[in-house]
Amino acid sequence: MLNAPRYVLLFRDGEAGHSLALHADDHRLRWFGRRPANWGYWLNLAQLLGATIFFVPCVVGVLLATHPAIDAFAWFWLPQMIGANWFMIAAWMAMREVQPTALKPAWDTLGWWSGLFNLLGAIGFFFCAWFGFKSGFENPMLSNLSTFFGSCCFLIASYLMLIEIINPEGPEGR
Repeated sequence: MLNAPRYVLLFRDGEAGHSLALHADDHRLRWFGRRPANWGYWLNLAQLLGATIFFVPCVVGVLLATHPAIDAFAWFWLPQMIGANWFMIAAWMAMREVQPTALKPAWDTLGWWSGLFNLLGAIGFFFCAWFGFKSGFENPMLSNLSTFFGSCCFLIASYLMLIEIINPEGPEGR
C-alpha cells in the first residue's frame, strides 16, 4: 500500500499502465547542484548572477546617503550596468527557450512574452546606469525614468509568468 505523502504517482499519457511510483526522499530540495544540460538551469544561473551583482548598488545607495565620499562610479553605476547585462542574457535565454528556431519568435506563448518584457526591463535598468555614467548625477530624471520603465516591464513580465504557472495547459491557441 502506498503512503501518499511519501510517494508520488506519475502518469504518462493518462494510462495507469505506465504509472511510476517514486519515493519522495529521492527528490529532496537541492541548494547547489549541476545540471549543465538543462537550459533552465543556465537561465536561472544568469538571473541569479545579475540579481547578486545588482544588489551591490542597492547597499551602496544607502551608504552614499551617509558617506558621500564613496566612489559612485565603481560601486554604484558599474554594478548596475553589469547586473543589467546579466538580466538581458537571462531574458534572451527565456525567449530562446520557447522559440522554435533562433530567428522565429514564439508570438503565441506567454513564456516568450514574459521573456520579452524581462528583456525590455533589463534594457531600462541598463539605461538607468548609462544615464548615471553620462550625467554624473546632473540629470537624474532620465536615470529615474529608465528605472521606472524597467520596473514596469519587470512587473508585466512577472504577471505573465504568474498566469503561465497558474494555467500550465493554457487556453486553446496559446
